[in-house]
Amino acid sequence: MCENLTDLGRLTSVSGNLNLFRCYNLTSLGNLTSVGGDLDLPNCYKLKDLSNLTSVGGYLSLSNCKNLKDLGRLTSVGGDLYLPNCQNLTNLDYLTSVGEDLYLTNCHNLTSLGNLTTVGGDLNLFNCKKLKNLGNLTEVGEEIYGFAGDKSKYPQFRFID
Repeated sequence: MCENLTDLGRLTSVSGNLNLFRCYNLTSLGNLTSVGGDLDLPNCYKLKDLSNLTSVGGYLSLSNCKNLKDLGRLTSVGGDLYLPNCQNLTNLDYLTSVGEDLYLTNCHNLTSLGNLTTVGGDLNLFNCKKLKNLGNLTEVGEEIYGFAGDKSKYPQFRFID
């Protein structure tokens, strides 16, 4: 539990997993640039961006981070990327690859996948109604669920409603 933690200070990297539960007041990841394993930050309601974070080797879970606006400098996630209920997230900025599944459910303000080119597993876009195109996306390992845009523009992908 870390109810009073507001940032991660001078911490720059974690070789294993980092799980921060109940960090309701966390606003910044500070100097953290990489996590070798999984990064789990559920319910970080005040977190606005991922600051200097560029890579996560395992999965990244940011569920219910309602003030998260962007992913900062994050370029890659080796495992799953969970972003459910990140209602203020507008784009994925520098992110180019997700090794496994990408969950973007209820991201009501998401308008762009940014530089994302590769998703190794499923791409879930339920209730991301402002997202109308898939941008630079060239590879999805499995299916795309819940896409609200014109599916006929992307014959290379398999869509499931």
